[in-house]
Amino acid sequence: MRIAFQIGRTCVALLLFMTALIGLFPVYIDGLTGLSTAAAEWGHIIAGLAALLLVSALVDARGALGFVLAVAATGLAITPLLRAAVLAGGLSQAADSALGPLPDGITAPSPLVFGELFEPLPSTPEHTAVVFRKVGGEDLTLALYRPSSEGPHDVVVLVAGDWTSPSQRQHAALVTRLLSRGVAVVVPEYRLAPAHPHPAPVRDIRAAFDWVRRDGTAQGLDPERLTLVGLGEGGHLALLLAYGERPAGLQGVVALNPLVDPTAAWTEPSAADRQDRLRALLGGAPEERPGQYAAASVLSMVDDKVAPTVLISSRRDSVIPPTHADALVEKLEAVGADHWSVQMSWAGHGCEASAAGPCGQIIGWVLDRFLSGIAH
Repeated sequence: MRIAFQIGRTCVALLLFMTALIGLFPVYIDGLTGLSTAAAEWGHIIAGLAALLLVSALVDARGALGFVLAVAATGLAITPLLRAAVLAGGLSQAADSALGPLPDGITAPSPLVFGELFEPLPSTPEHTAVVFRKVGGEDLTLALYRPSSEGPHDVVVLVAGDWTSPSQRQHAALVTRLLSRGVAVVVPEYRLAPAHPHPAPVRDIRAAFDWVRRDGTAQGLDPERLTLVGLGEGGHLALLLAYGERPAGLQGVVALNPLVDPTAAWTEPSAADRQDRLRALLGGAPEERPGQYAAASVLSMVDDKVAPTVLISSRRDSVIPPTHADALVEKLEAVGADHWSVQMSWAGHGCEASAAGPCGQIIGWVLDRFLSGIAH
């Protein structure tokens, strides 16, 4: 019985070690990208389980392999949280440098609260569905999330889907955080590729933006204080709207792991079916549709008058590599445009799905700080 227990403990320790290890590196196997991201965001849970095995091995004084694996798993699993803590320690100073200090009497909370790491995922808040556009016989609706406090409210237009499918991300955490600080959130539906290639999705998001400008006052929204927030390919669409059309009332744009250069994306390694997705959005390969690729390049739209921009990059993102955010930062710096770059060294693609994890907490804090800077 004792031998069976030791074997079982060693197997569990090996499983925890492998899970912790996969959370430290980019993974280009489609089925494992989610596991890699989760291992980093919940590494503190893995470390706790490994520590229990470590204590068990010490008490038992047997099973050297299990002991070594438990020690290694504990150290590897806690590494993402330690990296997040280092970033969090310098965020306030970095924000003051990039955005300017907050006024006297206004303070920002801590970017990373260890007590919140174990909080459960929030449920999706209630929303109102509003038809904002009729196109091609189709009604496009937006989800309107309003705070309980009295308006008029600042508005975040959240582009949470991608080019070919509606939102599959868990954005309830982000919406809940924004509502808690009195910000309304609009999540628009838009037409999808390949049936509706570029620029159809951007036109639909612009129509939702215009709806807030036109009808938002009756809903308790401030039509002069809108911020675009985009996630992944949604970040690409948000930046195309912000930089390409520069609508009135736009206060700034926040993009998490955005794709900004479709031509470069055609040849770069990715865990996603990138070339198929680019064909769907732009109608072919770069050599077949050079005009479409040029029109969908965020980099070509940069000048010193673009909206204030925050770029948040997950450095282990194997779906949209952080080189895209880096290229945009380089362009913004070259023209002297207002921007702030936040690099999360431990994080992978889709890490924002967990509000309680280090990635979710820091993204929420960065967005809070950006909106606070705009408000004041």
